[in-house]
Amino acid sequence: MRTRLMPVLIAAVLSLALAGCLVQTTIDAKGGGTLKAEMRGAKNTTLDAAKRGFQGPGVTITKATMDADKHAVIEIAYKDFRTLSQLGQFNNVKFTMTDDDKAKTRTATAVVKATKPMTVSDEQLAYFGKDVTISVTAPGEVTSTNGTQKGKTVTWTTPLNTILGGTETTYTVTYKNSGKPLGDAPTPAPTPAAATPAAAAAATPQPKKK
Repeated sequence: MRTRLMPVLIAAVLSLALAGCLVQTTIDAKGGGTLKAEMRGAKNTTLDAAKRGFQGPGVTITKATMDADKHAVIEIAYKDFRTLSQLGQFNNVKFTMTDDDKAKTRTATAVVKATKPMTVSDEQLAYFGKDVTISVTAPGEVTSTNGTQKGKTVTWTTPLNTILGGTETTYTVTYKNSGKPLGDAPTPAPTPAAATPAAAAAATPQPKKK
């Protein structure tokens, strides 16, 4: 990330308040894949603002909806898992993918760290949701992970205040891979102003600072 999915796959005050959300991603054999995020935006969030958080190089938005209560569903297709770090929605998340040629495995990792530790109030948790749930479905047999595994799918559920508290949160999964080796990671694009932490904070109710 019902969410009630960071997605991973998710992160600090996240540009669109990706809090209490569900993020689901399916990785393909080439290192690309699809991602679906279900989340609740702040009361002044628009669908266009939600979509901007998921726009970036090698990414196509395939579905975007938001209801009157600000529950949004965004679905994207991406060409390279590593480029997800360049999306405004994940500006506090570092996505990496590495190959182990000897073991014939590939490891996908997302590391989340809040740049400015915060604590979300009970009122905000009631609105956005208290947990972030992430699930990753791998293209091959999962050989190791720090999440809960069921077949080729791994799931993590992390309290929002743990993610926002400043500690580093790591999500990682290693799976069998017999495809071609990964090429070099794409060159990061300049971070747009709308994706900065300041812009993110302005778009959401402000949590209490520690």
